[in-house]
Amino acid sequence: MLKKIFVFSVMLASMAFAGNPYGYGSSEDADAAAGVLEQNKASAEYQSVVSPQYEDKKFALVFHPMSTIVYGAQGVFIFHLNFEAGFGSFFSLITRPAYVNGTNNGVTASGFGIEEGFRFYVSGKGHKGWYVEPELWFASVDASNSRVSATANSIGGAVVAGHKYVNGHFVFGFDAGLGFATASASSDDVDVGSFVQNSFGIAIDVYLGFAF
Repeated sequence: MLKKIFVFSVMLASMAFAGNPYGYGSSEDADAAAGVLEQNKASAEYQSVVSPQYEDKKFALVFHPMSTIVYGAQGVFIFHLNFEAGFGSFFSLITRPAYVNGTNNGVTASGFGIEEGFRFYVSGKGHKGWYVEPELWFASVDASNSRVSATANSIGGAVVAGHKYVNGHFVFGFDAGLGFATASASSDDVDVGSFVQNSFGIAIDVYLGFAF
């Protein structure tokens, strides 16, 4: 039974932002300045056609429904939020807190996690389109039944590739990649030594939310 609690807690731990620039002195100077203004205006209009300015929303807040739905069907509530803060035209920092709570087969668990990612957008046309993202995370989960309790801590990472769509303020995206986690569990109720589990897996995610 203790091993069951350890495995359950380890499993959950592993899943787990002027003035006028021209001073005219004569009519000739004024005409010359007006000519310069017209040339600059024409050049700006030309540049807007040749090199269009992409509307870029550097920040996004998104929700990850897959883990909530899949684990919710098993009586375990896992909730992920994702905050993206972009800088430059290619990069974003990703912060993803997670909350875990639920009961499965008589074992009750609760905990939290935090993940940090560094996202690189391939196109450089704003924070949307195809991207590559390395990630690191930490999670801690407490699990117990009527007789014993255990605590599991997990650290891990992944490298994913995905695509982010932005339509107005609406965001939809997906990514997939490979991940690794190492988790350990311990208990104050019994002395069973160290319990460590290493795992590799495929990371698949779908998200939706709001960009601003």
